[in-house]
Amino acid sequence: MRRILSVTIALIMALMLASCGKDADTAKSSSSTVSSTGFVKPEQYASVLLVTINPQFKLYLDENGTVLAVEAVNDDAESIRDSISFEKQNFETVIKSIVTTANEKGFVKEDATVNFEIIESAEADTAVADILTKAQKTANDAAIELKIEITVNIVEIKDNDTSSATASVSSAVSSAPAHTHSYAAATCTEPKKCSCGAVEGKALGHNYKDGVCTRCKAKDPNFKTTSVLNKQGKWTLKYLNKKELYSVSMIICNSEKNSAGLGIGDLLSTLPPDMQNDPNIGKYCEKFNGESYYIGRGTGDDITTVKEDGNTVTLTDTEGNKLVLTRTGENTLKCTSASDVFADIDGIPVGSVFTFVAG
Repeated sequence: MRRILSVTIALIMALMLASCGKDADTAKSSSSTVSSTGFVKPEQYASVLLVTINPQFKLYLDENGTVLAVEAVNDDAESIRDSISFEKQNFETVIKSIVTTANEKGFVKEDATVNFEIIESAEADTAVADILTKAQKTANDAAIELKIEITVNIVEIKDNDTSSATASVSSAVSSAPAHTHSYAAATCTEPKKCSCGAVEGKALGHNYKDGVCTRCKAKDPNFKTTSVLNKQGKWTLKYLNKKELYSVSMIICNSEKNSAGLGIGDLLSTLPPDMQNDPNIGKYCEKFNGESYYIGRGTGDDITTVKEDGNTVTLTDTEGNKLVLTRTGENTLKCTSASDVFADIDGIPVGSVFTFVAG
């Protein structure tokens, strides 16, 4: 009886040891994808892209280039790991995030190098080459955007052999010569600026004259014109009307007699030769568009009222005809509207500009 009991106990112990051994093997198998830091590899991935700045990361990619997991390989990578978002992102977005974050944390030093290496892949050679090319471009673009200089190296496994760590350098590209600043000229409000966002120098600043910038035509917000009623002089305008030169001169200051005078001239070259050759003819002529016009006739009428409302000036003649002008500067008035015959002046063009002459 004692012998049977001993055998039974021995069998039970043997079964227990066998079971423990099996459980141990199972645990070893299940923990084979867990790193010392607790990182767990994704169950299925197509490639592993190693990114090294000094922080070093492994990006586990599916066949579409989506990042399934990011493994921090060294302590520097571990220190910035939580700042990098990768969920449902493509590897280019994650690479840009790594370069940007590494730069922000001070890991990108002068003459820094970024290495990309495919260390595992079930993809075809063309797919591997495409990943590396896109990784290289993404890093260079990020460097230009961040205004930093880096050299980018890309490395791939030979013959797509995932069991071999032997690598060959495909290319090395520096971001420094990839972009040369080309600055657009400075403006009143902007310094010299490159398309990449880099700037040089300062904005020119506005150069206001009579309330308008001479460079960009912006209006001076602090400019106040002198009332037309307080300007001592004449407002003049010249324009062609039926091949005749109309020379208008208006007095609209605050006086008892405001008036509009009109001189009408013919092209001097169309007059008889004896008039053209008269040595005194010049005193009766006015220049317009490079031609001389002989002012031989005239008319005009009184201006009974002058009303000023902000930048709008409204003139009324003795017949009730109106001329509406807009103040465009200290010494300029633009015609906004005009009666067909204002102060006996025929057809003042809308948009024409009267210029002030002191005196």
